[in-house]
Amino acid sequence: MSTTHKGAPAAHTVAQSPGSTAGFVDAYRRTVMEVDHYESHYGESLEENVAMELGSEIATAIRANAELNPLLHWQLQVAIAGSLRRRSRLLEVLDDERNSLRTAIEDCRTLDRRLEGVPERRISDMVFDELECHWNRLSDLKDCCEQLIRSRQQFIAERRTSGLDLDDHVSFNDYLYGTFESRFPVLETGLELLDRIDNHR
Repeated sequence: MSTTHKGAPAAHTVAQSPGSTAGFVDAYRRTVMEVDHYESHYGESLEENVAMELGSEIATAIRANAELNPLLHWQLQVAIAGSLRRRSRLLEVLDDERNSLRTAIEDCRTLDRRLEGVPERRISDMVFDELECHWNRLSDLKDCCEQLIRSRQQFIAERRTSGLDLDDHVSFNDYLYGTFESRFPVLETGLELLDRIDNHR
């Protein structure tokens, strides 16, 4: 998916004027493909990377043509502009995701601390007033936890990823959290907290 590559902004510098495709290829190698993380994250050939970044037609044209003729030059400019727009949109979505995560993490930590402060006691060992207080504390924690889960679900449902080649929530979360055990880590953490609260009850 083109959203996973980082090279288009640098590629913008190599298509300013018509010339040879060899010049474009050389500049592409020296900019896009020489970033520190290229091999560890991508490890693709130049043609594969150009196809992902700028489209398969551009990659084929670069391979087949010796000259960066006016038509190919125009196609490159259009493809690069589109890639830059996707990058800009992706950054906006990632900023929103980061802010949502920060809020969710802090809320989870707060709930965890509050739950740790509730002693685990046998119901038979408590008098009525203690039992009522215990139950109310845990009920309030459960309500807060369920609200956290609902808020995160709503955020995911309303998150706009159109134009990123990652238009559904599962694909986008797989892109973000593909190395995690869960593709929805906040929801997973919230459900784990709910289980712990229920166990205290």
